[in-house]
Amino acid sequence: MFAESSNFLSLFFHAGWVVRGVLLILVTLSVISWSLILQKFFLLKKAQKLNSQFFKNFLAEKDFKNITTSLPHFDKAPLAHLFRAGYRELQAFKNNPPENNIIGAIRKESGLQLSNLEKSIPFLATIGSTSPFIGLFGTVWGIYDSFQTIGMQKSAALATVAPGIAESLIATAAGLFVAIPAVMFFNHYNNKIHSIAQQMDHFEIDFLNAHRRG
Repeated sequence: MFAESSNFLSLFFHAGWVVRGVLLILVTLSVISWSLILQKFFLLKKAQKLNSQFFKNFLAEKDFKNITTSLPHFDKAPLAHLFRAGYRELQAFKNNPPENNIIGAIRKESGLQLSNLEKSIPFLATIGSTSPFIGLFGTVWGIYDSFQTIGMQKSAALATVAPGIAESLIATAAGLFVAIPAVMFFNHYNNKIHSIAQQMDHFEIDFLNAHRRG
């Protein structure tokens, strides 16, 4: 492991300035990518857990007013925010608003909650789609430098071109190293957000049914 790290550092410091710049860009993108991945992991995990807890509380409690007392505990639960929006509409019309008003309030809040969950997720897709090309640019430039070396030294011996090619190929490998986890987690988190969005769609119906029964 140490030998591989030393070899990578050796290739980095012997690479041309363009290839080194490309690698630094990719390292920066990797740090940003993993920061977003970890941030969204904890955010979505908490949202799903609190959604489940709030929904159980919602089904068990018949009085909406009693549910409102527990809302501060469920601040990170999208369903709690939808309930608050619907309940606020009920209060504004003295518990007898047109159902279209309730639906509109809940759907508006649903959109806001989805926007919050999806925030920064598209940037993972951007990193995943551009990183391989950034790495490829570094590789092409490194190979170009190698051909220039051949021209200056007038020798195509393997010992002449191999170091430059190895230094340039590391850029492609780095690009893939950055892109693969970004794409994987982008798809994974999109599926989780889609699942939460379906929960919110169903909650709209559950809220209206509970209001009618009340």
